[in-house]
Amino acid sequence: MDALLKIQDVLVNQHILSQGAGGLVTKVARSASGCVAYRKEKPTPFFLLALVDCFFRFSFGFGLARSIVLSGHKGPSALFNATTLYENAFVLHAVVYVLVAYCPKDFVFIGLKHKYVAPLLKGVCVVNQAACAVAAMDGSKGMPFALFCGYLVWCADYFLLSNEITLETLITASLTLLPYAGYEQLKGPLKSVGVSAQADFLVVLLWAQLAMVLIEGYAKVSVVGKLSALYGKIPAVNLKVPKVLKKFTSKFAKSASAAVKRSSSPVPKSPRGKKSR
Repeated sequence: MDALLKIQDVLVNQHILSQGAGGLVTKVARSASGCVAYRKEKPTPFFLLALVDCFFRFSFGFGLARSIVLSGHKGPSALFNATTLYENAFVLHAVVYVLVAYCPKDFVFIGLKHKYVAPLLKGVCVVNQAACAVAAMDGSKGMPFALFCGYLVWCADYFLLSNEITLETLITASLTLLPYAGYEQLKGPLKSVGVSAQADFLVVLLWAQLAMVLIEGYAKVSVVGKLSALYGKIPAVNLKVPKVLKKFTSKFAKSASAAVKRSSSPVPKSPRGKKSR
């Protein structure tokens, strides 16, 4: 039981601390995942530019969006402000970037791409992504603006990388953001199952996100994909228009088209008469 609580503290609880910024494990996982994704692209040969590009666009995109939503133009500097070096996200990212890009024989890069390591990294990143989006919601007052900020932070990586936001992405975000936003309506049923606070409910939602990513990575079963397929099978609602309304709309359409024809037809010019002298 103590081991499970320790895993929960490392993989879930640390993501909620410091407004979703996360702890040391979270930052290293974010940097590792971003560096692997950046390595698959064609990185720029200039080291400093590549480091900054990888940091903002591939590793800490939703962290950047969360900081901007919460602190405005002063937000990006929060990613560099830390009391110690090992808490500074950019310093940690620089170390991970050097290991991934310049390790002999690409041992680090190959290890991070391993079929058992990659899903765990992705799960940590998705949990932190959800925590950042929820932190943006908590810092924004009033609905639906807070929910809009949550979706904005969740999709920040897609905006920065110019990737398509799919239905699966929105469903994945909705599984956390919508229940968290509607906690007041779910408070009664949640208390009956032992969830008595919104913070505890957030931990449950983050565990659900982690479980879905790990199931997809290891068992090759996509829970969100199943939900998307089920959503596509829902038949469209066809409402029959009453006959009286049909007749009225058809008459109105005919009269409108006739009026358009009359206005568009050229008006014949009257011939000028000759003046008599």
